[in-house]
Amino acid sequence: MADTSAPMRSALPFWHQIRWQLIATCVLLASVPLLLVTVVTSSRARAQKTDEVFTQLESAAELKRDQIQDWLHNSTAAMEILLSPPVAARMQAFAVTPAPTQAERDEINALLSAVTTATVSSTNDTIRFQSLFLYTPQGRIIAASDPQLIDRIVTRQPYFEASLVGEHLQPPFYAVGSNELVMISTQRLLDASGQLVAVFGGQLDLNILGKIMLRRNGLGSSGETYLVSLESQYLLTPSRFDGYPLTRAYQSAGINSGLQGRDGSGQYLNYRDPPQSVFGVYRWVPELQAVLMAEISEQEAFANTVAAERVNVLVMLLTILIAVALGLLVATRIARPLSRLTETAARIAGGAIDQRARVTQQNEIGVLARGFNTMAERLQATLQGLEQRVLERTAEAQAAREAAEQANTLKTKFLANMSHELRTPLNAIINFSKFVQADGGLSEEQEHLLRRVIHNGEHLLGIINDILDLSKIEAGRIELAQERIELLPMLQSIMATAVGLTKEKDVELELDAPETLPPVWIDRTRTRQILLNLLSNAAKFTDHGTITVRVFAAEPGFLGIAVQDTGIGIAPADQSRVFDEFQQVHDSLTREYQGTGLGLPISKRFAEMQGGRMWLESVLGAGSTFFFTLPLASAAAATAPVAPLTSAEVPPSQVDIVIIDDDPDTQTMLQRLLQHAGYTIAAVQDSRQALAAVQKLLPRLILLDINMPHLNGWDVLAAIKDVPALAAIPVIICSIVDEQRLGVLLGVYDHLVKPIREDILLSAVDQAVRAPAKIAVIDDDPDSRQILRTMLARTGWEIVEAADGLAGLELIDSVEPDLIVLDLMMPQLDGFGVLAQLHADPRHAQRPVLVVSAKELEAHEREILNQQTIAYLQKGSLSEADFLAFVLSHLSGGVANDRIQTN
Repeated sequence: MADTSAPMRSALPFWHQIRWQLIATCVLLASVPLLLVTVVTSSRARAQKTDEVFTQLESAAELKRDQIQDWLHNSTAAMEILLSPPVAARMQAFAVTPAPTQAERDEINALLSAVTTATVSSTNDTIRFQSLFLYTPQGRIIAASDPQLIDRIVTRQPYFEASLVGEHLQPPFYAVGSNELVMISTQRLLDASGQLVAVFGGQLDLNILGKIMLRRNGLGSSGETYLVSLESQYLLTPSRFDGYPLTRAYQSAGINSGLQGRDGSGQYLNYRDPPQSVFGVYRWVPELQAVLMAEISEQEAFANTVAAERVNVLVMLLTILIAVALGLLVATRIARPLSRLTETAARIAGGAIDQRARVTQQNEIGVLARGFNTMAERLQATLQGLEQRVLERTAEAQAAREAAEQANTLKTKFLANMSHELRTPLNAIINFSKFVQADGGLSEEQEHLLRRVIHNGEHLLGIINDILDLSKIEAGRIELAQERIELLPMLQSIMATAVGLTKEKDVELELDAPETLPPVWIDRTRTRQILLNLLSNAAKFTDHGTITVRVFAAEPGFLGIAVQDTGIGIAPADQSRVFDEFQQVHDSLTREYQGTGLGLPISKRFAEMQGGRMWLESVLGAGSTFFFTLPLASAAAATAPVAPLTSAEVPPSQVDIVIIDDDPDTQTMLQRLLQHAGYTIAAVQDSRQALAAVQKLLPRLILLDINMPHLNGWDVLAAIKDVPALAAIPVIICSIVDEQRLGVLLGVYDHLVKPIREDILLSAVDQAVRAPAKIAVIDDDPDSRQILRTMLARTGWEIVEAADGLAGLELIDSVEPDLIVLDLMMPQLDGFGVLAQLHADPRHAQRPVLVVSAKELEAHEREILNQQTIAYLQKGSLSEADFLAFVLSHLSGGVANDRIQTN
């Protein structure tokens, strides 16, 4: 019982179990509200912190911009104070002195040096000058606190032009010649007439500006303020971070916006490498032509917020753990009795219907358990009654099945016996009549009566074949052997066969098909049967006009074939009955047209069994068209195994005889005569191509003319004999030239002088090609043996016979025949028993066997014949020409393993 419940429990996914569903519910109820609160709180905290950071940065930026502007204003005012009237008068007098003495120069330089030193040592550390100097309107420094500046030319400095026209404060720049970052303030010295006599300049101490920028103002450890100049975006004052060159171009989204002359703020990546996300405020300082940046890293700004978020996450995780624990407790109390109930149900489902659920609770679950037990008791009582009835019905069904199987076996055996018992005598009647007809010497009336016998025998054979086919279809015993078929050659062969259907009528057969057709996946024999049935039906009801077989493109994956006639047509009321068994739609003409009404139903069944369909279109008095479709050979079908014994044509053999003659009429005459005798022929008209043709085809005999253009026969014969591989092929001269002695000297087999009699030619060819052979015929029916003996009589081969399988084995042991012609249905030992013993005997395992029988084959029987015989010919429609051609092909060295089935 445990084994039956375990699969039920394991088959239930955990997410469908109540225990885990309750736990999940508790977790969701605990975590979702906390998660929402955490998200909302964190979002608000970050927004509030962002506002605080921007407020702090804006205050710092505004403060520093005010300090910078105060410094610039004080520096300009200091220049004016330094240029007091006495000092200004002294500098002006020095500037206009044409050739001042060295004492005068020293005095003015000492004055400037003293003033500079006084600003540096001043208690006001916001106003300092690194140097003071005096230069002429031509730009030459004539006095300076720094002696190294005297006589320098400042015309190339950016402040020079502006200093000549008024007071000027030059924003910081890199001085030409020294590459030093400087900031210059200038004042003009004018004479009494207002003419410019000199310019007084002072270089401001930028370290004061750096001190202003380095003050923290509560920006934290990562906060900084700095100035970036519009010119080349270089750093005006050093930031609090060391290691950044002053001449580097500093860029960020905030810097680029501030350099456009506007104030603003934002969150962006700063100038560092790699960049860091910062909150920034920027202010434009027009006096310096620079942007003032105040920034703090996002990480530092949100440090407290992130810490609070971590605390919230820990609280949420702890809450989830508590919820899981509570969920487990509740789920266990609820799910345990339900789990026991489920296990009990699983055991009952596994067959242990005596199992009951244990009731331990008085709540709803206890009520459910008691109801379940009541249901199980009733189910057990019901099943016990059903088991008894099932046993009774099973016994009845078994008896019925055995009876049906026995009936099916009897039907199968009956069909096989009917096939043999009906086809065998009909085969004898038809072939004996043909033998009598071929012997001649009959009166005209006897000839007419004999033709009627053959016609009615063949008609009766067709009816029997149709009835047997329909019986096999209804019994489900028809087995298709579909394979990849090239349709056009098959259609051409069928049209050639169908010529005999209209030879006594004014009716033309036409084939309307493209030169190239895609291959189809069909049963060759059943498709031939469909077409011949439709052509026979069309010929039966058409006295004049045409019968056309047309190929057309059908629905995707299928090819369509239409058989159209100009006959009497079918009335609309009768068209629905043409495919019903045993129906003649022209009841009044039944006697005239004969038939069983099975040809069309069988053809439709065969088309549908191959995957296609069949339908008709007809106009009474104007003719009918029957359509059917065939499946195209797909890639999947092309790889499927091809069933054996499906070919309905005589297999191709190697070329028996090559005719070398320049006269086409002679070639045609020889070809027809020898082909009728069962030989395969190839003809060469140009003697220059003869040697190449013989080397390619390697025939068993050559018929050679002498008088030919280009190369005569003697030259061709010499060329053939010079090739070692061809020298042994016999050559018969067929010519008007009577040079037998020369032929003997050149090694010809025989020399026939034109005109050549048919019997002489066939005798010479037979002697040259055919080797002596023994053929054993094993068949219990004397008429069948007589037919085969008559067919083989003129071949000259030795024929031996046996009337049953056991006698046949003894005959094979004694004469060791070259070919065995074997029937399948015989008393004592049938044909399959003979094949089994031959196959087991090493002396006869490879001996060729040709099966000629009227038996309907099963699939496993086809497989046996495919492995152990060279061919299968069916009695009832055994063609003498086909039979002799196949025997001749095999005994003459032709293709020995091709399969043939005549239907």
